[in-house]
Amino acid sequence: MMYYDRRLPPALLDLLEPTGPLGWMVRWVHSPMGEANLAHVQFRKAAGVRVKGGIQLYLGRTSPLEVIGKPKGYVELIADEFYQQVTPELFGRRMPVAELQRITAAVEAHVRDCTKITNKSFLDGEAIANAGMMRRYGIGHMPTDPVLVVDSEVQVGFGLIAERVQFERTLRIRLCLSQADVLPRKLDALGILVDGNIGVIEVKREQGDLHRAAVQAAAHICTLKQLGCWDG
Repeated sequence: MMYYDRRLPPALLDLLEPTGPLGWMVRWVHSPMGEANLAHVQFRKAAGVRVKGGIQLYLGRTSPLEVIGKPKGYVELIADEFYQQVTPELFGRRMPVAELQRITAAVEAHVRDCTKITNKSFLDGEAIANAGMMRRYGIGHMPTDPVLVVDSEVQVGFGLIAERVQFERTLRIRLCLSQADVLPRKLDALGILVDGNIGVIEVKREQGDLHRAAVQAAAHICTLKQLGCWDG
């Protein structure tokens, strides 16, 4: 199974419609302020807090806001405590979608205020390249582009620890990695090439370790082959 399940129920996706309570988020990500802060949106669905799915807004590598689905059509706003302190009245409670619609202006203001206090280390280095790539070849994709980036921070999960241990042992052998080498587990981005094939993308900053990038890419290709997603 994939570590991040990006599927969301229609009711949660509807929040992002132009007239929905999160329609502002789509417009803001495309705005000059959103671009300056490397803004992008990711979907999350997993057991526990995100069992009903979540819409998470990122500034580079940090997130000041996530809207998660709750039973009976309710939603809740969550964020790291650092960001909750900016507008504490928005967090820690469930609310109907109608209320989220009423407080749209306050939620957008919260995000704008968070841009003023975000640690700039979340907006530099590989974060710039990664977020820029997600923006340009994700939400900004054009028909003539060589790739459509469809997912980031991709990681494969296992039903049993023993299965993961066995797979990683085999992977080390195939890649000639010693126990001292860190095994690549998370892929920077996954894309679809113009010919329909999967594109494995690893991002490195200028003068980054290209040898490590090659090892990471090879590891993820091996994983995709094991899943039956790679024919090459």
